[in-house]
Amino acid sequence: ACFDPDPKYKQAANRAFRLERLHALTHHPVLTDVMKRLVGPHLLVHPKPIARTIFPNCEGALLHAHQDNSGIGGSPESYTAWMPLHDCLQGQGTLEIKEMSHLFGLQCADGYISPETAQGGDWVGGRINAGDVAIFQSLTVHRSTLSTSNQLRYSVDCRFQSYDEAVSPLEIVFPNRAKGGRTWEATYADWKHDDLKYYWRDLPLRLKPSVAELAAQAEKADSPEKRRRYTTIVELIEREILMLVH
Repeated sequence: ACFDPDPKYKQAANRAFRLERLHALTHHPVLTDVMKRLVGPHLLVHPKPIARTIFPNCEGALLHAHQDNSGIGGSPESYTAWMPLHDCLQGQGTLEIKEMSHLFGLQCADGYISPETAQGGDWVGGRINAGDVAIFQSLTVHRSTLSTSNQLRYSVDCRFQSYDEAVSPLEIVFPNRAKGGRTWEATYADWKHDDLKYYWRDLPLRLKPSVAELAAQAEKADSPEKRRRYTTIVELIEREILMLVH
């Protein structure tokens, strides 16, 4: 049970995602102040932080070279903050980043990028300590390394952008809830405070694809499964993002 989609790992990951302290970390004033200096005052904190547990010598858990924008969509002018929850030494599954790779646009629209053909400078990485934050733009090519230590590695990554830029609705809603996936209701069930619940409802978000585009995709879908998926996303947007969307 050392990586997704193992059911036990997914169950543990879902429990971690429901932690109020995890979501509060991404809204920490020091972190949001730094991100506002990058994207401007209209900051959108993406509401789906990822708490990662990396087991030693678990090749299935490796994240090969990729760009976050290929997975999260929306504007390329979004940023990832990667934070170790302890001192992360060389050999503990550290992060590696390809220098200047964000200057070459989207290098692969779907999936991983060959490290040999990835455009950019040198691969850089190494020790990163508790309290450090690695921040990189969503077109930056990066990867994880294999942990060869005898310890678990814990880290958090979260994403930020200006809400003046387009954001994918899949960064907010959970279209797989019908298959036993996450929901905001379950996430918030044991929280003690309400201030971070559905906070994006107060922001004039620009969705890409828009509700109209998703509805059109539902109409043109070539299978009932795809049609249900698009329709579900539209319904979730209307319920969970509400009317400030434009």
